[in-house]
Amino acid sequence: MVASVLSGQPSPAILTYTTSLPSKNWLLGLTAASHGLPIVLAGLGRSAFSFGSTERKVIGQFRALQIMDSAAPGSLAAVVDGTDTVIVNAADEATSAGRALERARERGDPLVLVAAECGAWPKCYAPLYAHDATHQQCRAEGNPTCFANSGAYLGATGPLVSMLNEQVRMFAQFAKQRTSRQGGVRNVQVGEVVRNHSIGGAEMKDDQAILHYVYLNQSRSKPGFSLRMDVHSSFFLSTFTCRDRVFPRVHTVFGPWRRCHMMKHEPAARVLVPVAGEPSALRYNASDGIEQRPFLLHANGKDNFLKPAHVRAHPRLRHLDAIQRRMQQPSDDLLRHPVLLLDTPSALCRVTTLGDLLQPRRNRSGEASMVPSSATTILKQGVPTEVRRLPTKRFSPGMM
Repeated sequence: MVASVLSGQPSPAILTYTTSLPSKNWLLGLTAASHGLPIVLAGLGRSAFSFGSTERKVIGQFRALQIMDSAAPGSLAAVVDGTDTVIVNAADEATSAGRALERARERGDPLVLVAAECGAWPKCYAPLYAHDATHQQCRAEGNPTCFANSGAYLGATGPLVSMLNEQVRMFAQFAKQRTSRQGGVRNVQVGEVVRNHSIGGAEMKDDQAILHYVYLNQSRSKPGFSLRMDVHSSFFLSTFTCRDRVFPRVHTVFGPWRRCHMMKHEPAARVLVPVAGEPSALRYNASDGIEQRPFLLHANGKDNFLKPAHVRAHPRLRHLDAIQRRMQQPSDDLLRHPVLLLDTPSALCRVTTLGDLLQPRRNRSGEASMVPSSATTILKQGVPTEVRRLPTKRFSPGMM
């Protein structure tokens, strides 16, 4: 079942983890279907996770990717946030996104492409990144987006599994450290460059914090994957804005959460104005002056960027406005697009349609009706035992 959904289709598969049904205007799902891409939705119906406690999301992504890699080894996946992302361009040969996708297809390359942004969160990680040669080169070239963002990954399922396995391992190490109340990070193999940095508060269960440490730890742990930040937005366009002119700028967002950045950055101002008479496409002027046509736009938790009123008022976002208008009245073919559900409370694997997911029919028990499938029994035979035994502990109420 999983293999049949993932194989013979355009790539990458779009994987997102969510515990509740998306809205009927779910832009990520609708735009993925419009490009004919496989859609994989994990965790539907499970306990919700809260802001600042995203460990459950990481475990869910890890579990889903293990299933995908077991059923369709080597397939490509884009692991993205579900509510603030939209596919804005096809990843064909003529685009920067297509070239990034071709690199991810290279056999034997454990590359995982990570979205990049201008700010570091949930603490200021600039002192840690200062010891990273790649980050320093990024800044020296004048790129404002030199910090990793956990909202979007691209890679083959094998390297993605390895990366998320390392994140799960670090969550466990952080939990040990919290119990023992030790402030250093050397016991989690982050390395000498960060030995004076203490872990605590907002970092303990935050996937963004974990990603920073995994990225900085690559050269020491040799984890079976290679993280590379998409600093020129060739595949992922992150829209978070860093407005302050005082650098470096560190400020408290609220509670224990802090953010810092090193350069001013307004992504919307770099989107190129559409040219009359040319094919519609969202084009982006990267910091190196090269035009990019990214695959996915990520609003980085700032959902106002994707609000129709904001899009219509911005002269550079006509392409995004056209996408939103088309998705308001999806065709029947679009609504019949299959969606693979993984790791729901009632089944390890089942298939539904996009239309039934967004506008579910209700059965007598009140549950959304889905296309019946006998895939659970078939799939379990090929799923590693550790997938079926992964923890399912509950997290705080709420939804990110």
